[in-house]
Amino acid sequence: MELNKEQAQKLIALRVADELVPGTFNNLGVGLPTMIAGLVPNEKDIWFQGENGVIGVGNSAFDIINQTNAQASDKAVDPDIIDSSGFTNTVTEGASFFDSSVSFSMIRGGHIHTAVLGTMEVAENGDIANYMVPGRALAGMGGAMDLCSGVQRVIVATLHSNNGKPKMLERCTLPLTAAGVVKIVVTELGVFDVKDGHFVVREYNPNYTFEQIQEVTGAKLVFPENCQPMAAHYFEEAVK
Repeated sequence: MELNKEQAQKLIALRVADELVPGTFNNLGVGLPTMIAGLVPNEKDIWFQGENGVIGVGNSAFDIINQTNAQASDKAVDPDIIDSSGFTNTVTEGASFFDSSVSFSMIRGGHIHTAVLGTMEVAENGDIANYMVPGRALAGMGGAMDLCSGVQRVIVATLHSNNGKPKMLERCTLPLTAAGVVKIVVTELGVFDVKDGHFVVREYNPNYTFEQIQEVTGAKLVFPENCQPMAAHYFEEAVK
């Protein structure tokens, strides 16, 4: 099954959503990760924190407006609520708002369980480079450096390559956001655990061979005997 870019991003977001732990606070980075909030049912008791000062981040209004079966009306959208990508957002029932200094105290105090971040590069030793885009003016690091140093777990959610250039590398070439913090990388080609200085394939996209996945990766992959194909329901949901 060949996926277009939007379907591949949704596949990644769906798979990352199942990595999140019920009863925890989590942070979603700029771009693809913001899709995850709209894919997690409220009954799973997974809460999303925005470093601008909110617990209970909901679906992006950008996603709501573009859903063909959207049930939300314009009344659900508050222009004063935005996500990390700058899109107008919604909040879930029970959400709370507070000062941004309190929000960063949550991050720096280790109260946020998982941060899901996009990236330009991620290395097999867990290094991440996600704040500087080559050829563009530097907008700033955002909260990624605080997140990487303060949360309990960092997951990278990203397309496997950028215009044919691998994002998963032996070593990052761009300035690092943080060193040795990434635990899991999820792309449209698989789920990769960062273990003992290697990308270990936990799950793989069954539409590709191991050789094809390795060919588009900038580091040597470890394919253990117990690695499994990604479940079919992720692909079915991604193309809806």
